[in-house]
Amino acid sequence: MDTQDKARTDARSDKQFSLPAPELITLSGQCVNLLIQLGDGDAALLYLYILQTRGMTQLEDAARALGRERDEIAATMAQLAKLGLVNFEDMLPEAPGYEATPRASVEDIRREMAHGTEFPELVLAIEGMLGKILGERDLQKLFCIYNDLKLPPEVILHLAANCVAEATMRGKPATVRQIEKEAFVWAREGVFTLEQAETHLRERDARLGAEGDICRVLNIRGRALSPTERKFIEAWITLGLGAEIIELAYDKTVTQTGKLTWKYMDTILNSWHGKGVTKPEDIAEKDAMPKNARSPQSAPPAAPDARELERMSRLLDSIKTN
Repeated sequence: MDTQDKARTDARSDKQFSLPAPELITLSGQCVNLLIQLGDGDAALLYLYILQTRGMTQLEDAARALGRERDEIAATMAQLAKLGLVNFEDMLPEAPGYEATPRASVEDIRREMAHGTEFPELVLAIEGMLGKILGERDLQKLFCIYNDLKLPPEVILHLAANCVAEATMRGKPATVRQIEKEAFVWAREGVFTLEQAETHLRERDARLGAEGDICRVLNIRGRALSPTERKFIEAWITLGLGAEIIELAYDKTVTQTGKLTWKYMDTILNSWHGKGVTKPEDIAEKDAMPKNARSPQSAPPAAPDARELERMSRLLDSIKTN
């Protein structure tokens, strides 16, 4: 092969193997490392397909596009889910009887992803926080927060970052479902700006701190509060009753009943609050009064003095004379 032929061959080769410039698809270094460690070409191919479709696919769609059987796709999807790269449940059909809040259609979300400005960027940011791509159901949940609840993107990101931090503290991965539940709380309480979000989080942290202090004085450890227990404690916090006063009520309750009786203790605390009790010293002073002590109004009258006795004697004498 002469020099010119070789040049023409190289040119054809360069043209043949050069890649077009379609929509850019990126993988994080963590994802690449996990796929390499898995060592499964089908898993890598499936993951690329999911990235390309932005997770808007079902098992049947993936099987048809990749020329595989549905069961093969399901098994490979399970491998990816085990690595935390996808949420396998998002690829499965809804269970019978599933009643969810009406969601946007797949077509609506695809249009928003293709032509929207804020939502696609929001999706990428949330996926970065969670370390995985979002499946169809997760995208529907996120779109509901964005489109139906009307939370601004910056507020959604702040909310999501807080959910991720809380999940990390518990040693669990954050989920879009967790983000969605918190978003409904924020919308209901009118949190639509970053300033309102900061205020909401400060107030919530203060309440959680107060709740933790109360749980400690009530010897509640290693378990979550029941709905009824939380209802009582939230009511006491709303009344402004601190852990010290609640500890005294707890001691009195256990002394009287032999156990923690929530309604009994609630009665004590509401009684104290009605009397304007704000400090433990106030309670100690009131409890120090003997139960059989009489009020000033019910005290016996003073004994009559000598002049009164003389007057009464003259009155009796006059009565006898008459």
